Amino acid sequence: MVLGYRQGNYEANRDAGASVRLLYTFLVGLGAALTAFAVIWWAVFYQSIIQGTPYRLQDALPCLYSSAGVCSSIIAISQLAGRSPYTPEVLWFGIGLIFASVLVSAMRPRRD
Repeated sequence: MVLGYRQGNYEANRDAGASVRLLYTFLVGLGAALTAFAVIWWAVFYQSIIQGTPYRLQDALPCLYSSAGVCSSIIAISQLAGRSPYTPEVLWFGIGLIFASVLVSAMRPRRD
């Protein structure tokens, strides 16, 4: 025994730590990719909507994270026109994965 650890427990902790690190890396990577995808999708979609109007992309910023108000009208009209509208669920799912990765990181076995 070294510092109160049996060899088997140390190896199990090391393997568990590697698994947690892998899961953390996967979750943070997927979350960041989905979040970036959502922001790009939002920008492309709303840029095409406001083109030729006095509005700016910044005016559609609430539609990045919410589908309330005028955003829901734009989504509905776009669906009626046969377009695939941006919806903020992708953004929230990506952010949720990033937060989940923080929780997974907190579960990592500690080295004493």
